[in-house]
Amino acid sequence: MKLLWSHQRRSQRTGGSPPPAQPMNREFQARFTVIFLGLLTVAAVVFASFNYRLEHQSAIPDDGVWWLERKGQVVADRLDQIGRASCRERV
Repeated sequence: MKLLWSHQRRSQRTGGSPPPAQPMNREFQARFTVIFLGLLTVAAVVFASFNYRLEHQSAIPDDGVWWLERKGQVVADRLDQIGRASCRERV
């Protein structure tokens, strides 16, 4: 502690000012923030591409019926002509 105080006194006597410590800390914070946000963005893009691939690899099951809810009950609204449910309509 004495060493720091004696250095400041000497620089004040000779007219020189000590180097500002605050801008260096701000510069470090800015660089760290930019790098961190950049890495976070890259990670988000990578995970989004994994999600996109997995969603398009799996098939969504479809029975060929449009289901609606009416008065608290689920009812079939329409049937697809070439869907699996169209066989039951003919029976």
